[in-house]
Amino acid sequence: MLAHSRGRRPIDDLTRPGLVVVDTQSLFCDPASPAFLSSWPSIAPRVLALVDAFLAAGRPVCFSRHIHPRGDPGGLIERFFGRLQQANDPLVQLLGGDLLRYSRRPGVLVADKSRHSVFTAREICAHLTAARCDAVVLAGVQTHLCVLASALDAPHHGLVPVVVADAVTARHARDHEAALRVLASGHAHVATAEEASAALPPRPTAPAQSDGAPPETVELLVVGAGPAGLSCGLQAARDSRRVLIVGDEPPGGLLRAAWRVENYPGIPQGISGAMFAANLEAQCKLFGMTPLSALPCGALPPFALVTARVAALEPREDSFVARLTDGRRVRARAVVLATGTTPVPCEINGFEAIRRAGRGHRDARTLPGDLSAGRGCGARPARVLVVGGGEGAMDAALAAAERGATVTLAFRRDTPGGSATLRRALFASGVALAPESALTGVDLTSDGGAVHARFNRHSANPCGEFEHILICIGRQPNLELPAALGLPPPRDVLTGRPGLLAAGDLLRPTTGRYLAAACGDGQRAAALLPRAWLACSKAL
Repeated sequence: MLAHSRGRRPIDDLTRPGLVVVDTQSLFCDPASPAFLSSWPSIAPRVLALVDAFLAAGRPVCFSRHIHPRGDPGGLIERFFGRLQQANDPLVQLLGGDLLRYSRRPGVLVADKSRHSVFTAREICAHLTAARCDAVVLAGVQTHLCVLASALDAPHHGLVPVVVADAVTARHARDHEAALRVLASGHAHVATAEEASAALPPRPTAPAQSDGAPPETVELLVVGAGPAGLSCGLQAARDSRRVLIVGDEPPGGLLRAAWRVENYPGIPQGISGAMFAANLEAQCKLFGMTPLSALPCGALPPFALVTARVAALEPREDSFVARLTDGRRVRARAVVLATGTTPVPCEINGFEAIRRAGRGHRDARTLPGDLSAGRGCGARPARVLVVGGGEGAMDAALAAAERGATVTLAFRRDTPGGSATLRRALFASGVALAPESALTGVDLTSDGGAVHARFNRHSANPCGEFEHILICIGRQPNLELPAALGLPPPRDVLTGRPGLLAAGDLLRPTTGRYLAAACGDGQRAAALLPRAWLACSKAL
């Protein structure tokens, strides 16, 4: 099929490729959209297989979203199509389910563009440059528009373009085929998904480094990319510090799952957690934050965010050396721990089995992005059971209902807790309430299409079936790194250990976990850096 549209040279001489998945948004990939591409389902498995292969090889992966900011005239998009994709349009979101979960995996960048080429998104350029890519592999939609424009633009950024013919598509087959012919005539390599995956280099092993000679030194290492960590990095960057933020989740962390933030000072109308996190990330980028998929071998940008985990933190006489999960090390004069919280252990019988099957969740981020009728559950909305009676459970129930699900909230008491504002929103949302209900066990139905849930004998509904079960029974501070350093749980930004500070929910064992407090902790930690570089025990 592709004999007429192949490039002349093989692609196995490309040593450092990066993958960009172009515009796989609900506009094109959701059957409910008026612009749905009927050929999308046939290429979707190959797109996801490419993402798997690139991540397994330790190569960077980017997703682009086509969004026009308010006031953007639109350029050729407006001239030819007349319809601009605004940020508040649900069709601009990456398609829910598998694709959304893939875009949230560590090492994956999601960036917005407003023109045809993905290289108009500066974050994508920086991401590929930081990984020292020499080629860009393109998948997604549509072949003759954004994929073609991106391939033609790639050489101007020092990248050899590779277009994956069976992982790109267009509305009409003739446009798809014509674009591939033009590309293969001298503009790009045209390959299959199997060929592109086979040409990937093996995952490199971390270079050997001596403990006393880490490859890069920064003034401040921030562990955690939630609101506290980003606020700390932003303030430190404003103060012209060299900053590295290390986080294993998308910027904003758990905040991205919040249905609504209504108590943040200065935002009277409230804001979704996802929007606040996006605004905070954008503000950091305005101050120079560069997202990286891995710690580079060369010099770091002055303000960087790397997707990784800190496996160990080793105190030295005048600094700390952090060992990342890829084995590389970085030396920092000061460290801010903003590691947030983790869910309390769940002892419900059978939960781990349904979690592995993708049916059990501990926060709303892992739920599919669209739970409305026709999305994986036939002609009706997905049924979601949320377990818990606190503000976190109510917020998660409202988030699931907003995604189109039929939601039941089960809690042990006779009424849910939390603020009066949140309770009013819950009662008005149509969420079904199941008071005095304790979940005792879960298991998959015989066909694996749902979860059978069992409740205590006092419940009005002793059993039921749901597509997803979300357990929100509390969270606890993530104390892994303080414990490894032999420190008690920190209770203040200044921990008492020279050069080591803490911020955010890590400081609050039970109550007081407010967004404003986390952001304030982060700013205070950055402001206290000069004091932290002295002997904190004496300063206290």
